[in-house]
Amino acid sequence: MKSISRFILILIVSVMLSGCFWNNKEVIKATVVVQSKTICIDPPQSSRVIMRKVEPIAVKDELGIYWVGITPQHYENLSQNIDDMFGGIKQKNAIIDYYQKCLKETPKDATEKEPK
Repeated sequence: MKSISRFILILIVSVMLSGCFWNNKEVIKATVVVQSKTICIDPPQSSRVIMRKVEPIAVKDELGIYWVGITPQHYENLSQNIDDMFGGIKQKNAIIDYYQKCLKETPKDATEKEPK
């Protein structure tokens, strides 16, 4: 009786161990990185540049030479126009920089999933 139980035990263990040997299926695991869509909140839009009136005046002197000039008020308007244009360019560049930084950042919630 003892030899039969020992034989059955050896038979069960050998069947269990040989089951791993006969199962030669290759296991392929792949990792897929899922990246969420980057969402950039729209920054405030830049202000619209409104140009002030600047009228040059042409003047001819006694020698027949033409001179172009502007009045003090038009000179001030010209200076404000140039200042507003530079301010608008700086605002547009700030918006461009914001979007570049937003799109370069890697999403923090990227997860790895194993295919089923």
